[in-house]
Amino acid sequence: MGYDYSKEIGTVYNDSFAGIVQSNDYLLNIIYSSHAKDVDNAGSSYSTVSFFVPHKITQTVTYKDSKGNVIDSLTHTQDGLTGQSYTTGLPSGSDYVRSGEYLDNITNNGSGLISEFYNGYTCTKDYHDGVSVTFTENDSEKTGTGTMDYVIYDDGWVAKRDSLAYGQSTNYTNDSGRYTIVNPYVPQTTNIVYQYKELGNVVNKDPKGTTTTQYKNDPNDPTKVEPINVPSIPGYTTQVNGKTVSDKTIMPADPGQNTTITYVADAQSTTAKFVDDDNNGAQVGDTVTLNGKTDQTHQYWLESPR
Repeated sequence: MGYDYSKEIGTVYNDSFAGIVQSNDYLLNIIYSSHAKDVDNAGSSYSTVSFFVPHKITQTVTYKDSKGNVIDSLTHTQDGLTGQSYTTGLPSGSDYVRSGEYLDNITNNGSGLISEFYNGYTCTKDYHDGVSVTFTENDSEKTGTGTMDYVIYDDGWVAKRDSLAYGQSTNYTNDSGRYTIVNPYVPQTTNIVYQYKELGNVVNKDPKGTTTTQYKNDPNDPTKVEPINVPSIPGYTTQVNGKTVSDKTIMPADPGQNTTITYVADAQSTTAKFVDDDNNGAQVGDTVTLNGKTDQTHQYWLESPR
């Protein structure tokens, strides 16, 4: 024969924004809350516990080209719940590679908490005993983002009104007990923006002149470019951005900044002898050492003997 040991421990009110658990002489503990600031005095016990109900939030992930235009083909959405932590890394793969542009590593709201809050957002928390609180987000330079104006109603009349900065709480007491009024704000990270920027160039300054060529995209990684070929020229020292290099290929430190390749003529030395063709090639005067640089024209005047 079986026994039913179940007990009615209380009543749960699950409203659209917030809920209440009223116990029947049992003490309750808060273990987790989607609004982290809700968890106050960890380990404490309560006869009544209020909580915020997480909402399903749709984040918009937007991509913009180097001119600030939205790229519709890449824009998409993703879902989560209020207070849910997320981190979105930069996308990879050939689908995100755009000719002449690279995906910047700086992302707007690339990580944080999912939230439905915004300036002007309003919601109500009903304690189901005659007390309710209406919150309205009111951002300002003075109070900061996430400040909530609140109005406490007790049996239909306004008992108190004030504002709470993000993370703050206050208490309200009546004949029924004490109510802890917590700012419910969760940082606004609803939308994510990825930004493309224009690729830099290879500026090649060799003895024949100056040429400028834009970097080539890495075909599989939108954040990178292909290595630069740095050819050597006999008689010249190769410099990249003012520093001598010996590598045949290098990777630009920043895909958005130019890389300048220059060739510095090496010091050269040679000797010259002067001969008299009319005198069987007999040497005229001393052997002369000529100093200069690669491809430098050198003139030497031989004085005629008197």
